[in-house]
Amino acid sequence: MLKVLVRVAPEINIKTPKIKARFLRTLIRNIEDALEAASIQHHIDERWSRLMVELDSEEGVAILTRIFGVGSVSPIEHECESQVDVIGDLVLSHYTEAVAGKTFCVRVKRSGAVKGITSHEAERLIGARLAPHALKVNLTKPEFKVEVEMTQHGSYIFTNRLPGPGGLPLGSQGKALCLISGGFDSAVAAWRMMKRGVSLDYVFCNLAGGAYERSVLAVVKGLCERWSHGTRPKVHVLDFSPVVKAIDEHVSPHYSQVVLKRLFYRCCSRVADHAKAHALVTGEAVGQVSSQTLSNLAAIDAVSNKLILRPLISFDKEEILDIARDIGTYLLCEHIQEYCALNNKKPVTATSVAQLDEQESKLPEGLVDEVLDRFNTIRVAELSNKELMTQYLFTEEIDSDTVIIDTRDKMEYRAWHYPGALHLPLATAAVAYKQFDKTKRYVLVCPFGLQTAVLAELMQKSGFEAYSFEKGARGLMKYEKKA
Repeated sequence: MLKVLVRVAPEINIKTPKIKARFLRTLIRNIEDALEAASIQHHIDERWSRLMVELDSEEGVAILTRIFGVGSVSPIEHECESQVDVIGDLVLSHYTEAVAGKTFCVRVKRSGAVKGITSHEAERLIGARLAPHALKVNLTKPEFKVEVEMTQHGSYIFTNRLPGPGGLPLGSQGKALCLISGGFDSAVAAWRMMKRGVSLDYVFCNLAGGAYERSVLAVVKGLCERWSHGTRPKVHVLDFSPVVKAIDEHVSPHYSQVVLKRLFYRCCSRVADHAKAHALVTGEAVGQVSSQTLSNLAAIDAVSNKLILRPLISFDKEEILDIARDIGTYLLCEHIQEYCALNNKKPVTATSVAQLDEQESKLPEGLVDEVLDRFNTIRVAELSNKELMTQYLFTEEIDSDTVIIDTRDKMEYRAWHYPGALHLPLATAAVAYKQFDKTKRYVLVCPFGLQTAVLAELMQKSGFEAYSFEKGARGLMKYEKKA
């Protein structure tokens, strides 16, 4: 069995004994859940500010670095009794070659139960054994570091310290509901809240059909599989197509985006009540888009009875993308375009509660109830990867008999289009396809491939052989160059 020293996050150690004990119980439960999910045999020995975890697989080390509340992890390379001369002999026999021609240092952490020597004295004595074989001692930036933990149970020697995520154990700070869109921001916002110990359910307001839903669910599943150990998150899916239709018909185009956000909050606050969540979490950042000005956010917040948490409120986009890369969601989100079928022309950037109340009053009564009467709840653990990653709506192949329909605007079409492609605006195609020839094969093109995936799904359900071109117009342009 491989022994691994797990240091709890420093923030946990400064809690009162009662709270610290509760946090440690939660942390251990989450570690056990993660290791059991990976079918890794294990044993955990709690030592107050440390955990000694025994594993039957090295895979478990990487898993431990993805548990919130873990400060760092060190696989134990050697162990012996807590006597400096014994430790020195062991270090000399195993690390002489490792320090050859390099700067090095020895760091010792000694528990109070080890008497008769200080940590500094132990470092000097052990380091003196290695010094003749190394280039020199460097206490600030050594090329090689030997670390020793001296305890009453024995001493543990290691040379690798892997950082954990830190934070608080997941589930120790209650529950919130995260609005997820499939974009970079909402996934990173979810991770930031989980790092603070908040367990999450997710709510997805679907504006664009089954293809979009599957893509977003794939993001949620990927995020949860890596980071949600110890919890059993759910995704609540709301069909927002009636809302989009009503806003398009009744609300001033300048206010449509902010009114849509407001209705997100109205519906999601009700879902949060159903899920027993204390707060809503969003990926909004000040000024990132027109609906995220301070005045707009304040007017949107007014309709919710829940605390609104925005962990990314002051983040730049590049900071968000860096975190997405670190936590493993970047590739999942990279090709998902957050969809909105509403008019984006000159959206209002400074509105008020009264103005939005006036715009909302134009909407049909019972719209929120209509959405909530039909929402669907999915357990993330029950989502099938095969189902989520199905590519039956997409293609990267065009043959001589294919009918290519380019749904982009005229300017984009005129600037470049695939030879022989027909131009048909998306809204027109969504109605006209019923008159198409079912004996033909159709490939649909939009800027990124997502919007036409929705149309492809509609056409397939109606008996057509139709696909969205993978990665949209850019992908098709690359395809033409290779052809």
